Amino acid sequence: MLNNRVDVDSFRAGAICLALAGIVGLFIILGHDARVDEPTDPDVRIHHAIAKVRVDWPGVTRGLRFLTRFGDWPVAAPVTLITLFTILILSQRVGGRVTGPAVFVGLIAILAAQGLSVTLKRAVGRERPPIENRLVVENAPSFPSGHSVFAGSFLTTLVLLGRRLNASSRLFPRHCLVGLCGLFAFTLGFSRVWLGVHYPSDVVGGLILGVFTTLGVWLTFLGIDHSTGKPLIDAPGTSL
Repeated sequence: MLNNRVDVDSFRAGAICLALAGIVGLFIILGHDARVDEPTDPDVRIHHAIAKVRVDWPGVTRGLRFLTRFGDWPVAAPVTLITLFTILILSQRVGGRVTGPAVFVGLIAILAAQGLSVTLKRAVGRERPPIENRLVVENAPSFPSGHSVFAGSFLTTLVLLGRRLNASSRLFPRHCLVGLCGLFAFTLGFSRVWLGVHYPSDVVGGLILGVFTTLGVWLTFLGIDHSTGKPLIDAPGTSL
């Protein structure tokens, strides 16, 4: 029985290392600065195509201008705190399995993702799309999209906590939660492309960074839980 457990843990560790290697490779490809200097690059072509199309869709532009504010830290910070602590209180009332430490880990994951985003922006130093096509003011480097990093990390945290909030074993509510969070993250990221302040690869890279940084933080704390035998965030009946 112990050998089977060790084999499973070894397989998981190997799979995680392989996934991380693939993500790093994809990140290098997406963040390569010379790509966006080529007029035939897909990033550049999509950017100019959207800049032409959005003239005929002013309603979409207004809606995405509003939506993109959820990724601005003056809005994102209070929304994050209110949402996570609301989930904690709701869980206590409905008999869910969301713990205070789990909420704290969620906050750490979101902050860690943002810290990596700022560091990578400075390291890559990619210029934003042409200023004449931007509909909002941004001055920081372009890759990765900080709004997309936040969307990926915040909504991944919501999914992880939501699985603990729902005491039912039914999968349908969980699938709905994952679907809604994924749709919102995609739309928030797309708003940055539509408004002309990011290339598509900035958004894809940001979402990848946000999601996998959050999962990495959760896996780290789950490992600490298991090694110490004190299930602070891995409450009975829950999983990643």
